[in-house]
Amino acid sequence: MEKVIPAKYRQCSFSNFKGGSGLVKWLTDYAEKWPPHSLILSGPCGAGKTHLAISILQEQIQHGHWLDIWFVSSPEMLREIKMTYDPDYPLSEADVIDKYTEIEFLVIDDLGAEAATDWSISTFYLILDRRHRNDTPTLITTNLTTQEIEEKLGARIASRLSEYRTIQLKGIDHRKMTPGQ
Repeated sequence: MEKVIPAKYRQCSFSNFKGGSGLVKWLTDYAEKWPPHSLILSGPCGAGKTHLAISILQEQIQHGHWLDIWFVSSPEMLREIKMTYDPDYPLSEADVIDKYTEIEFLVIDDLGAEAATDWSISTFYLILDRRHRNDTPTLITTNLTTQEIEEKLGARIASRLSEYRTIQLKGIDHRKMTPGQ
């Protein structure tokens, strides 16, 4: 579990999510299915998107799928791919891209937090298109709306993501809340 879920998020679960019970029920049902379908959790910073994504992974792990899932932030995924350009790095670019296209259930956290360069857009397109063609489920968290995804990452990526079920979260930034508020 340590490799799948970052230390800061290991306590995340549906039971300690501060949000709507209807949403938690729907996502709990979603998390019990294998393989799940592709999903986007969209909303403002601090609304609980990552918490819910990790809660889904926690359920998947409890159902024995810990070898079949992966959690990565979008900037971290791109950073790992860029590291392959170092001749001393043990993996090739193709190895890392294959990892992200072949994992059975990939959670990409914070799509849109990366700089939108031609390279990052084409790299995301390659990964998302392969996953789309192979009908491999992906869960994405983002602060961007569908329109903003198209503006930032292009029509091709937005088109593929339009087939995902999108859940729009609302609310306040829980990270900015002080104890007792």
